[in-house]
This record gives sequence, C-alpha cells and structure tokens, in this order.
Amino acid sequence: MDRRILSSYLRISRAVAMYLTFAFLVGIASFSFVATSQNIESDSVWVIDVIKTLMIPLVFGSITRVFAQHDQVMHTLLHDPSVETDEELPFREGVRRVLHCKEFLLEAAILVGLCLLLPLELTFGAPAALLGGMARPLKKLLIVLILGPVLFFLELWHNVRSLYLWIDMQRARTKEGIRKRFWRDYLLVLVGYALAYAVLTPVLALFMTLVFAIRNIQAAALMLLAIVGVALMPVALVLAVKYLRAFRIRRRFIKALKRRCEEQSFTLSPIRRPYRSLFRLADGADFTVHAHGKVYSCKMVKAISYSAPLIFSPDGTVYAVHSFSLKLRPMRYRHAAGALNLGLESQTRAHVNPMKLEFFSFTTKTDYTFEGEGIKVIIVNPVSDVIEVGDPYRSQIVDSGDRIGAYKLFAGTAFLNAIERDVVER
Repeated sequence: MDRRILSSYLRISRAVAMYLTFAFLVGIASFSFVATSQNIESDSVWVIDVIKTLMIPLVFGSITRVFAQHDQVMHTLLHDPSVETDEELPFREGVRRVLHCKEFLLEAAILVGLCLLLPLELTFGAPAALLGGMARPLKKLLIVLILGPVLFFLELWHNVRSLYLWIDMQRARTKEGIRKRFWRDYLLVLVGYALAYAVLTPVLALFMTLVFAIRNIQAAALMLLAIVGVALMPVALVLAVKYLRAFRIRRRFIKALKRRCEEQSFTLSPIRRPYRSLFRLADGADFTVHAHGKVYSCKMVKAISYSAPLIFSPDGTVYAVHSFSLKLRPMRYRHAAGALNLGLESQTRAHVNPMKLEFFSFTTKTDYTFEGEGIKVIIVNPVSDVIEVGDPYRSQIVDSGDRIGAYKLFAGTAFLNAIERDVVER
C-alpha cells in the first residue's frame, strides 16, 4: 500500500479513536449527573449543564495530549535530529512545524469535524441545552464558532508540547515501551475522569438538594463557602506543611552559615529578612560574605517543594513549576510540569516518571536579578531536585557551581563547602 495512503488511514483511525473516547467520557458525565438533575427543580438544571460544559475542554485536552505524546510517526516527521541535537528549537518554529504538517492538519480537521458535525447530543448536549429554545441550526452554528477554535487550539497545543517532549527524549535516549506507556496513560485518563465524576456528582447533588430545601440565598451562599472551605482544607494543609518544611530548612542553613563563617573567620553581614524570600524575593542581596580576600553578594531563592522544578532564565526570571499530582508508584525519574492536565504528565528532562497522575499544574515567575559588590551568588534554599536554565518550553539541567549570566548558582550546603575551599569561581 502507498505510504501516503497508509499515513492517511492512520490519521483517520486516530481521529476516530479520539472522538469515540471523547464521546464516551462525555456520556459518562451525562449519566453521572442524571441522578443529580432528578433531585433539583427543572428551572435550576442549568447549573449542571454549566458544569458539564466547562468539563468539555478539560476532557478533550486530556485525550488529545495522550494521543499526541505517543505519536511516533508525527514526531519523526517534525523532528530534525541533525539540527536539534545541540541547538534549541524556538517555540515559534515548533508551532510552525506542526501547523505546516499535513498529517496534523488532516487529523485535527477530522477530529474537530466529527465533534462539530455529528449530532450535538453525542458530545455537546450540555452547551446545546444552555442555548435554550434557539433554533437547532443556529445552536450548531454558535457551538461551531465558539468551540471549534477552542478544540483546534487544544489539539495544536498538545502536539507542539509533545514535539519538545520527543526532542528531549531523543537527547536523553530514554528507552521505554511506547505501546505500554500509551495504554497506561489512556487508562489513567478514563479512570481519572470516572472517579472525578463519581466524586463530583454526589457532592453537587447534596449541595443542590440542601439549597432548594432551605430556599434562602444567604444560607445557600454560606453553605457553598463551607463546602468550598472543606474542599480546600487538604490543599491548605499541604501548603502549610510545605512552608513549615521550607522555614525549617532555611533556619538550618542560616545557622550553618553563621557557624561556618565564625569557624573560618569570615565576615558575614547582617542577613536581611532571611525568611521573607520564602514568600517574595526582596530587592538587592540578602547578605554578603568576605572570605579569602573576596566579597560574595548572595541572594536566597526558594523551592517550596523538592519535586517542583526551578527554571532560571538568562534574562533574570526564575520560573517555578507547581504541580498537584498523585504518585502511583515510587519515583524513579523526574518530570517538569505542564498545564491543566488529567493523566500521566510526561514532559521529560532526561528522565521519565513512570506513574504520575497529574490533576493540575501552573508556573509562576519571579525576577531574581540584583546588584551587589564582588561575586554575585544565587543560593537555592530549600533546594529543588530539578534546577534548569532556559525557559518553560526549552531548558537544560544545571548543577551547583554553574554560571547563569552574571550569577553563580549554588545549593545551600554546596555554597558553604565551596566558600570554605575557595572554589566558588571555578
């Protein structure tokens, strides 16, 4: 069979498989919320339709991400190892390659077309219900105009991200069973959303039942705040534990710094607000050390979580990747995070975490630059397991003692050892 025809069949098959999975998960959502809608009055069923509508991009994005990350054919077509072995691929170039790939355009067109052209009840029953008594052709037109670009963007975004994942894996020569990983990721998405619907449905049913039993807006608002508060308590507890851990590690480093300077007869300036940088970086250096006839101006940067990667950009910005996830097996390798995913996140930095169910992740950024005399040093304390230089799209791992622009980068203990041996500048 002609190779181009075989490639077209593959794209069509993948698009149909993604659509059927999408329709299946949407069907599970509709079935899960049936019991809830029976317990509330008909004029308030729109609340459930809003929730189901908001779930559509999340479900669609998770499915396209799993298929995109394991698309070896597409990666081979888009990746030029002779160019990208030692060079970074600009993000715009990655987007351009995907948009100019006929295989991607064919698959995206079929997938989005199936979603929008087949009967609305299969995938978009909730948004269609929200449009009320509007004429059916007009409903479909509005859904096509609004959701069509959203679905295409999600398909594009995850294909671009998977391209960079593939490049990283090729550089790291990561070996793992592609087929085995695909089915594992695929099942994690299915099971993850099934569990999410199983938890969300009774909570929503209880809330709506109580609201309509009370029939008091203020009491309902207080009840909603109470439910949200209870739901956020685990998150608040996790954050409290992380900050307490960071505070303890920072205090231990400061004690070690003072003791080392006293033992070696180094001159240590007063430390400015040593715990403030756990929440927000201040301007200027946090302290200076005079040792071996040299001056070291130091600024402390924190990583609240050991597993949260820090990415230092040469332009003076440090990115922190925060991820809410569940580790299903002991950590063997390490990840960087992505955005709004449910499933196995696999954006690898020379390593792969075999089983990690990620629910949500986001990236924050802070300016780490400062002016100071002598040698300028960035001290990461508490330290992250993964410290990189670059940006959230393209980065490479660095270690203590490496230089980032005008700054030397160290973990706390590594800096104390280096300054004692007078090897900070090496």
